[in-house]
Amino acid sequence: MVKRLLLLVLAVIIILPTAANAAEFKQGDRTFTLSGGGTSDKNFDSSSVSIEAQFGYFTRNNWELSFRQKMKQDSSEWDFTSRMAADYYLDTVKFRGRLSGMKAFVGASIGYQYDDSLEGDYIAGPEAGLKLFFNETTFATVMIAYNFSFEGTDDADDSFKDGRFDYTFGIGFKF
Repeated sequence: MVKRLLLLVLAVIIILPTAANAAEFKQGDRTFTLSGGGTSDKNFDSSSVSIEAQFGYFTRNNWELSFRQKMKQDSSEWDFTSRMAADYYLDTVKFRGRLSGMKAFVGASIGYQYDDSLEGDYIAGPEAGLKLFFNETTFATVMIAYNFSFEGTDDADDSFKDGRFDYTFGIGFKF
């Protein structure tokens, strides 16, 4: 399933034209992204599906702070995650040709994961991804993150090894 999604995203990236000049972010730019995704543990033994909305603001050129709200279906339960993220868009990674409208980013997020009773744990982890612009305001995004949950700061070091991978594919708008 994940392999098919990755092949579909790759096909879209190759086939659709891109807007090379639109792939630049500057201070004051804002973004809104709607995404769908999936989660698996590090051994790919269990999985889930999710939808996510993100609002981002560029505090400096290439630095985006964003708020994300996610709903995840895991077996028969719904979980929710509210996170803040900081991402840096890499100027050193230059794509050529059809992919010249693509921007790579790396970052980290931290937040709170909870169920419908509002009980939960903190969640944090590193992330990396790509944004591919189709014109000056519209882009596709692909992101992978490694998230781990913990109850407090004492628990964070031990919990990292028990994390999970989150995959996100979506469409966004720069304004």
